[in-house]
Amino acid sequence: MRSALLAAAILLGVLLRCVNIRQGLWWDEIWSTVEYAAAPSWWYTVSRLGYYFNNHPLYSIACRISIALLGLSEVSLRLPALIMGIAALPALYALARPLTGTAPALLAALLLAFSAFHIDHSTEARGYTGMMLFGLLASLLYFRVLVSGALRTWVLFILCTFLGFYCHVYMVQVPLVQVICCAVLRAEQALKGDKRPMMHDGALKHLVLALAAAALMTLAAYAPMLKFFVANAAKVQMLRVDRLPFVAEMYEAVLPGFATVPGMLLYGTLTVCGLLYMRRRSPVLLIYTVLISNLPLLLYLQLNPMFIFKRYFLISLPFCLLTLACGMEWIVSACRMRPAVRIVFYCTVIAAIAVLQWPAIRQITTQSRQHYREAMAFVEDRVAAGDGSAVFAVGQASRHFNFYARIPVTVPETFDDFQARLRASSGAWCLVTAWLPELRPAHEPALLYTEDPEQQRIYDYVRANFQLAACFRGVFRTCVYRWPVEKRDADR
Repeated sequence: MRSALLAAAILLGVLLRCVNIRQGLWWDEIWSTVEYAAAPSWWYTVSRLGYYFNNHPLYSIACRISIALLGLSEVSLRLPALIMGIAALPALYALARPLTGTAPALLAALLLAFSAFHIDHSTEARGYTGMMLFGLLASLLYFRVLVSGALRTWVLFILCTFLGFYCHVYMVQVPLVQVICCAVLRAEQALKGDKRPMMHDGALKHLVLALAAAALMTLAAYAPMLKFFVANAAKVQMLRVDRLPFVAEMYEAVLPGFATVPGMLLYGTLTVCGLLYMRRRSPVLLIYTVLISNLPLLLYLQLNPMFIFKRYFLISLPFCLLTLACGMEWIVSACRMRPAVRIVFYCTVIAAIAVLQWPAIRQITTQSRQHYREAMAFVEDRVAAGDGSAVFAVGQASRHFNFYARIPVTVPETFDDFQARLRASSGAWCLVTAWLPELRPAHEPALLYTEDPEQQRIYDYVRANFQLAACFRGVFRTCVYRWPVEKRDADR
């Protein structure tokens, strides 16, 4: 029965993640993956980092293999993310079962299966699901090495930690939490004089040595791109902005529907009950969950680096969902429900969470993130029909139209260059997507969401003198403008 239920959760996860996997690639997928995964040489893949840590090396390597086997397509680029996202479901079950029992472990896997936040990143050609998977596996092995110092387990722990770092450097939050958790356990054990310690005597020392070994492996793997790494780190600025609105966005991403009154009541009740259940069943898991769900975000907000995105904290998602699952189990135990009533209760709560998440799930499984592919097809159909006009694209996100282009797309460097090319053409099309000033959250400084002044002049001219021919609405809007304006369009 356990195997059947886990298999059902995995099947649901696969179905939800495959519904929209063929959508066109968006800005970061083209920028962060295609340049490295489809690079001319393996050396380029493992030796370049990009402007802001764009290359997720392990993911790019997996992507190269996928492209070699299946050809270059949206599916082949996203396949490693899908596989690692699906693998997180049994990994979460394996982590939770010895610590919380079978029912919470199965419930947590099911919640992860239809988590909108996880579905989104499991169908994105980037390394975040890999970071989460290896973070989960490193956490699973961490709980094992606390009580047993088996060499094989330590070796696997080192390997998973290294692979997580090679997916993304934000894996650093996991070892940080592990060291602090181990220190807290050591302090608690000393204060209470507990004769049944929650970890063996050499655990903290061995953990530091294991993490040092993983750090050396990571340094060796990143050595070919170390100069880019240092240069990128020097670009990061610490800001003085109020990012409390980001915290609300983060809660809503991890637990869609949290901002509603029913969502706040349901999630809040289950979280409190879940922490009570962990305190009784596994104090180590309680400390670890509280730390990994809060400490990285708090540190990040305290440092206030120039860029902060919800995906950086994907690692905390499975522990938040496990807390909800433990909350259900605490209520069941406290009310001493009979088996039949227990099943009805589980189904009712799962259904309520699914209803809260449904708008986010529907958006992710039906809406494209960005419409590079569709916008290029729209223009190419008209140019191929004899339009004969020049095709322009403006803005920082503009160059990626060329990934889907079968006709020349010009990205003018200056306004004068744009004017000269426009005068030489009988007509023109202009493509614009993800215009940064329009995307700026209210709590972020304008400096980080700005376009080049020359590009801004071109954009303002296009808005004033071109006709909006099509607008594709996704997570990021993509607009197609044309010139000259036909009379019927002007009248419309």
